[in-house]
Formats: sequence, C-alpha cells, structure tokens
Amino acid sequence: MTDVRNRGLVACHAVILSELTRIPGYQILWLSDKLMTGATVTTPFMTTAADAGRFTFLGHEFSELATTERTGGSLCVHEIVQHSGGEPPLHVHHREDEAFYVLEGTMTFHVGAERFVTTAGGFVFCPRDVPHSFTVDSGTARLLQICAPGGIDRFFAEWRDRPLDVEAMTAMLAGYGVDVVGPPPGH
Repeated sequence: MTDVRNRGLVACHAVILSELTRIPGYQILWLSDKLMTGATVTTPFMTTAADAGRFTFLGHEFSELATTERTGGSLCVHEIVQHSGGEPPLHVHHREDEAFYVLEGTMTFHVGAERFVTTAGGFVFCPRDVPHSFTVDSGTARLLQICAPGGIDRFFAEWRDRPLDVEAMTAMLAGYGVDVVGPPPGH
C-alpha cells in the first residue's frame, strides 16, 4: 500500500512542478538531490572574516562567504587561496553559472574556446554547460568564486579535507550536476 501511495505522491509532485514552471518568474532550483522552489531571502546579512566558515579543499584554503542556505539558494560565494599545481580538471556545470574575481595573483582561465589571462581585478564568467578550468600562473592566487544558483558549495563542504580520489570525486560531482570532461589545462 505504501508503494502505491508513494507513486501517487511522486506523480502528483511531477504535475505540480510542471505547472509551476509555467508561472512567469517562478524558479525551481535543483540543489544536489534537494528541491527549492521560489526561495526568497528577505533578511540582509554580512559575513566577516571571523564569521566565514573555513576549510581546506585539496590543499587550497576556502572561506564560505555566502552559502546556499543563507541566500535561499540564490548563490554561493567562496574566497579561495589557490595554489599552482592543484588546478581543477576541465569540467562542465549543468546547474549553475560560475564566475571568478581575482583578488591577488595571475591566473589563466580556459572557458570553452576562449583563454583569458588575468591579474588582480580581473573577472571571468563561465556560463553553465560550457567546459572550463583554470591555472594559477603566479604560484598562489586569491580569488572569489561565485556560483548562481547556489548548491555547489554543498559539494565542497561534503568533500572538505578528504584527499584526492579522482573516481570518487567524479562520481560525487556528477550528483551535483558537474561532469569532468578532461584533465587540467597543460596536463
């Protein structure tokens, strides 16, 4: 009996979601395996250096400035101290756009067929469904990572201090709508 009820509930949700997408301006955001519908945050907030959640991701220092939860799913923002030699593989986000603002250092971004070399003050936009990666050309760089809508911050928080395991990471990323499509640039 429970199985029949569950199937009925799933079918009902599918119809409701289908109708909601027809409402102009109404958004349905898939965040990992969680669904957020039309989430709106009406309370402003500020994150100080002391308040930011800090963790290490594959040897790089991350500070959580705005999480998916705090922004109601609108976006997530990290400040990252990224070291040369630990760059991400070429990958594609299917759920969010990703942007970077370089605070210190020199970096090369590979976005689709484009190649952007930038220093402090440079901004690079990586639209969803476009393969991208970057290299740190100055040994170390400090940058802001902005993803909209939010959700990918949950991947970083889930992986956190774990060592590199390419197969496990690739599988976990797929669950967040990110496909690894090639090695890091220059490898």
